Amino acid sequence: MTRRVVVGIDSSTQSCKAEVRDAESGELVASGSAPHTPAFPPCSEQQPTSWWDALVLAVRAALDTAGETEVAAIGVAAQCHGLVLLGADEKPLRPAKLWNDTTGAEQLSKLVETIGGPAWVRRIGSLPTAAFTIAKLAWVAEHEPSVLDATRRILLPHDYLTFRLTGRAVTDRSDASGTGYFDAQTSTWLPDILDVAAGARDWLPMLPTVLAGAEPAGFLTENAASELGITGPVLVAAGAGDQHAAYLGLGLTDGDQYVGLGTSGVVATSTRTPVFDEGGIVNGVADTAGGYLPPHLHAECGTSRRYRGTHSRYRPRRTRRAGPRRRTDRRADAGALPRR
Repeated sequence: MTRRVVVGIDSSTQSCKAEVRDAESGELVASGSAPHTPAFPPCSEQQPTSWWDALVLAVRAALDTAGETEVAAIGVAAQCHGLVLLGADEKPLRPAKLWNDTTGAEQLSKLVETIGGPAWVRRIGSLPTAAFTIAKLAWVAEHEPSVLDATRRILLPHDYLTFRLTGRAVTDRSDASGTGYFDAQTSTWLPDILDVAAGARDWLPMLPTVLAGAEPAGFLTENAASELGITGPVLVAAGAGDQHAAYLGLGLTDGDQYVGLGTSGVVATSTRTPVFDEGGIVNGVADTAGGYLPPHLHAECGTSRRYRGTHSRYRPRRTRRAGPRRRTDRRADAGALPRR
């Protein structure tokens, strides 16, 4: 008997994981994984095409052990903040700068001075750090201007994989809210901030369409289906940032506390009202369900293998419990640096 299933993908800093689950019950049917090329700061980069290769391997590995199935839908969650630049041929122009690439720290510092930290927080809900996409774009504008001149699309990691699945350049508000140039309250891009960071251009045609969390990105293309070994029409979800998707997948609600330990460490809770911390400790990013998921981010994780014994630059603060429940998402790929 053919089982109707959905496929969930987590494309993280260190690997790509795929899970096949029963479309009705949510029962785990099979899983697969494939590694990514290791990347470490200050210059932390990976080829976007290698993410796709790993996705294909992970999905095929999962489906090979799932038995007779019919894939109804597929969705991607991925590491946030990374910068993917595509040219006119829809191929990457350079390796993607990952969230933990800190080469744009100098450019980001200048941007904060120019825009003003509190003013920037009031625009986007967060005080950007070198992890944010805007810092990486500013670095490319200064050091590789010809690359930016040739750019036709500016995507995040999960956007790129969804683009490979559907042929559509789309994102969602959770991932877009970590770029440094997106207003989550109005769900609109802020090209004036991009002008300050990388010079005046016609930015909007380069940026992906922002979808609501439950809005589909489209259907799997014939080419993508062939590579994945899938037949029939397959709906593709809008997707999300990895931490945002984890919070949703755990079934948490406003006030619940979430702790995610992987290549980064994150403590977060969700709320229906926007958060503005002008001190920059808490980011006012969006969640996947029309609200906000303000996280406190750690730049190192205590479970680090490569840098074991290092600690976050932030000291934990005693806080009141936000809700009645606490759940922990212990990620299997905890590794070299705190995961985003």
